[in-house]
Amino acid sequence: MSVKTLHDLFVHDLSDIYSAEKQLSKALPKMARAATDPLLAQAFTDHLAETHGQIERIDQIVETMQIKLKRIKCAAMEGLVEEGKEVIEEVEEGPVRDAALIGAAQKVEHYEIASYGTLAALAKHLDQPEAVKLLLETLQEEKSTDDKLSKMAEQGGGNAAAAAGKSDADAPKASADSKKSVEAVTSKKSGDTASTKKSGDSVPSKKTA
Repeated sequence: MSVKTLHDLFVHDLSDIYSAEKQLSKALPKMARAATDPLLAQAFTDHLAETHGQIERIDQIVETMQIKLKRIKCAAMEGLVEEGKEVIEEVEEGPVRDAALIGAAQKVEHYEIASYGTLAALAKHLDQPEAVKLLLETLQEEKSTDDKLSKMAEQGGGNAAAAAGKSDADAPKASADSKKSVEAVTSKKSGDTASTKKSGDSVPSKKTA
């Protein structure tokens, strides 16, 4: 790699992320098929469509700046894709695998966020406003995808923990829920109208929280 100027660095990094997106476009369909949760599978499918659009933006930048990409393979993405492959092969299908897939996907997103942020900054230094605009569009998509995955991780992680808790003998949350259910039944049997009304009011507010 011969990098002597900011322009050289920009071309190298753009070539690197181009390779990364190409690799990811092949990995996402496999991740979608491996996901158990339909919403997670759809998230991977949606991001595949975005990835194709991001590749097209890179092509636009190449045309606008009249540059030629280098024939390199992104080693970082190669490793991240391999991690995702290991998850699919080594983790049994179900909520635990889904949680692992979300983690693998977020590692990819964080790498892409860092890459596009750097490229946008370089394009600004090189006075390439059109490239900056296109790179920031992709950067925003990557951040949005990462945010969606974070929200799914909170839900999927809980489902995975619950599933694991059924096979292990450690289920403090389940015990707490059972205790609340017993207390609710006892309150109803007591015939205390005020208590029953108070219990009924607390349920929706708890769900809202």
